Amino acid sequence: MEIVRAAALNPDDPTPYIAEIVVALGLGYPRTEMESCGPRSPRVPRTTTKHISSRCSTGVPSGGVGTPGIRVCRPGGARAPSGSLLTVLPLITHFEHDESEDTAVDNTPQMRTRVEAALEDVAAADAAHPRLAEVRHLLAFYLHLQDRNEEALAQFRLVDGYVDALPWRYRGSDTAGSYCQVRDAAARAAVGS
Repeated sequence: MEIVRAAALNPDDPTPYIAEIVVALGLGYPRTEMESCGPRSPRVPRTTTKHISSRCSTGVPSGGVGTPGIRVCRPGGARAPSGSLLTVLPLITHFEHDESEDTAVDNTPQMRTRVEAALEDVAAADAAHPRLAEVRHLLAFYLHLQDRNEEALAQFRLVDGYVDALPWRYRGSDTAGSYCQVRDAAARAAVGS
């Protein structure tokens, strides 16, 4: 009830919708009820990400490509204004559901298109966007996996020093070590090219 009241007081604030999704997840709402929860604030990727995660939390095949999450998040990102950073949603969903060690799934034409869309979105984003650094980290990761190491280094240079972001925090307790390993590999590959 308080969530509904908070949303009515300021419809542009995504916080009540985030809370609604968290409550729905905690209470185990069925999928039909989850459909009515967010994303109502397309400018805030975390709202949409939580919504997608809730819809994909069970029965999602490994491998990332073609998962329900990617199909769910594609329309929201496609309608989002340039600079909203919502084009990163398919990359996040791919990352969260890709359990393979093979980088071939990260180098498909579809993944290359997703990376390009996110690069364009980042270029149009406000420098003060609260999620810009996180998107740059994910872009650096995928650019490196796609052997686009000079482009990866450009992203790393813009976020160097901040490592508590996706994908590094998913790689165990040594987020800085994971970050440095990929950054350094990208730097070595860029120098060698």
